Amino acid sequence: MSLVFRSFYSESYSEFKSLQHLPSKVPFREDINGLRAWAVIAVVFYHLPFTYQLPGGFAGVDIFFVISGFLMTSIILGGNKNGQFSLGKFYMSRVRRILPALLFLVSVLLLLGWFFLTTPDYQKLSEEVAAALAFISNIHYWDHSGYFDSSAFEKWLLHTWTLGIEAQFYFLYPLFLLAIRAFTTSAKVLWFLVLLGFLSSLLLNIVVVHLYPIPTFFLLPSRGWELLAGGLVYLTPEIWPDIQRYRDKKLLFYLAWALILASVIILDEHVLWPGYWALLPVSGAALLIFINNQQSMMTKNVVFQWLGDRSYSLYLWHWPAIVLLYFLSLETNAAAVWLALLASVVLAHCSYQFIEAPTRKIFSGLSLKREVVVIFSITVMLSAVAIYLTSHQIKGRIDDRIETIAFQSENKNRFQCEKLPSFNEEMPGCLYGDKENIGAIVIGDSHSTAQVTAIAEAAQRHGMGVAHYYHDSCPTLAGVKLAKWLQIYPNDKCADFVTWVKSELNAYPAEIPMIVINRFSFIFGSTKEKKPAVYFDTYYQNSDDPLFINEVSNAFVETYCEFAADRPLFVMKPTPEQRHNVAKEASRELLFYGEMRNYAISLDAYHDKNNIVLRALDSASEQCNVALLDPIPYLCDNGVCPGIIQGLPIVTDEDHFNEHGNKLLLPMFNKMFETQ
Repeated sequence: MSLVFRSFYSESYSEFKSLQHLPSKVPFREDINGLRAWAVIAVVFYHLPFTYQLPGGFAGVDIFFVISGFLMTSIILGGNKNGQFSLGKFYMSRVRRILPALLFLVSVLLLLGWFFLTTPDYQKLSEEVAAALAFISNIHYWDHSGYFDSSAFEKWLLHTWTLGIEAQFYFLYPLFLLAIRAFTTSAKVLWFLVLLGFLSSLLLNIVVVHLYPIPTFFLLPSRGWELLAGGLVYLTPEIWPDIQRYRDKKLLFYLAWALILASVIILDEHVLWPGYWALLPVSGAALLIFINNQQSMMTKNVVFQWLGDRSYSLYLWHWPAIVLLYFLSLETNAAAVWLALLASVVLAHCSYQFIEAPTRKIFSGLSLKREVVVIFSITVMLSAVAIYLTSHQIKGRIDDRIETIAFQSENKNRFQCEKLPSFNEEMPGCLYGDKENIGAIVIGDSHSTAQVTAIAEAAQRHGMGVAHYYHDSCPTLAGVKLAKWLQIYPNDKCADFVTWVKSELNAYPAEIPMIVINRFSFIFGSTKEKKPAVYFDTYYQNSDDPLFINEVSNAFVETYCEFAADRPLFVMKPTPEQRHNVAKEASRELLFYGEMRNYAISLDAYHDKNNIVLRALDSASEQCNVALLDPIPYLCDNGVCPGIIQGLPIVTDEDHFNEHGNKLLLPMFNKMFETQ
């Protein structure tokens, strides 16, 4: 991000009223440049795959935000104080500093993607490019799941969400400060209003992160306090000059570094972020900027000054290099990981040397009008290309067989149905087929969405329709709550959904059967870490805890016995889960290597993963006459459950069935309707 921030050091601005050009400089600070290097190192080593990760390195972004807020405030208020500030030229200075390197990056990605990405991957890259160039990446990724999820490593420009935050702040912040200055010249009033904005955003962040963690992470209202913290560092000594005597206190210096190092070493992705934990890196960065120590070897040394200069370009290039590792299935190859890191540094240097520095010189010789025309013409043309590519498949670009396999990741339920009342507007209830003759009510999570079209097809063969109600990531168990570390929904959302479903079922005759389909393995969280994804009354730290297992088993029996008391109940046993995103990885392997591995899991592995659930379902079946639907005979053979059947992947990712895969279960669903 140094390209963004370096523009703060030496800028030419216009007279605020007459728009006449006047020089205005913000002194270069080696401590901030070095701190920028520390921040980008933290981010890069957080993103490195597995063994090499710095667990809390994502806090480096929060450090960048504080730096940005400090320098932004110094430019706006310093320039305005001297009558040298122009809002228009201020905006262009931001665009000038951010866009050239970003335009170069996305151009390279689009060019290479033309030759080396399947159409689904290329269309997603094009969407990301369009969002990045419009500076709304943070909004785009908020709408497309989270920063910490596994699919993050398929998003080439995920890291540009920070540019979205900054650009939105750059647009609004000077308007805020200038509006205050228009009504009062009181420094204390200005400081108070910035403090009020800081506290409001901080409070919003702390409260809302538990309810809506993903938007809290990605959106400016809950992130603004981090940038405003930098503004307060600039403003506070202006109000209380005596506070500057504390700058020489070594204790503050050590405390600042302790806060930053604790953030990047101790914290990890399971904390609710930003939340109150973000106060650690933000406070540490704010203290270091306040202390203004220009002699510290932590920041002044030549290595960190060199990295600080190139930190924006390194930030831009490191993430695509890491994504490439995952596309090539090399993320566990130590040599490849370190080579990707080296390549990132080399590319960052080239970007700085041949893009950042030259464009700075070129644009300094242009008038503001020409500068606007050149930058925006290139941006608009590249954006138009990206927008076109998001929805068009260019025939002949990639081998048809590879494309067919790749498109199985997109071959999913399109919700071509009549909408029903829903618990969540983003997850509408659906009516498939004959609404006058409902043959089944399907309840579940996203796995039910992946199967319901096959159920509807089977029902249609018997002259019936199907009603479907679902909520993503919610096991159909009474009283279930989501663990906070998941950062998905408010923790009681799923329990509320199950309660809502019970009331909705009253509208259907008792003879209409209910079918429950869930990804039951989700309950037990990560196989590696064994952290439960749900709880009921007490949260257990380990999914192997006998008390947790007993509580889950009882919930199965109690919930399904209650449902079965009112109407016929079918529960589908878990489907085999592949360990890979079959459609995407198989198509990429064919594209890059000309062959693909054998995607399959053993039946023994299936039983090991699901043995607790299978036992609980058997108990519900024995005690309450719950009918169990077993997909294994239709999906597995000779002890093996393949991920590719009849030449095509059967799942859109690791575990959600696509429209090819779910049709393999038509005989099972047909048999179910025949017994009614």
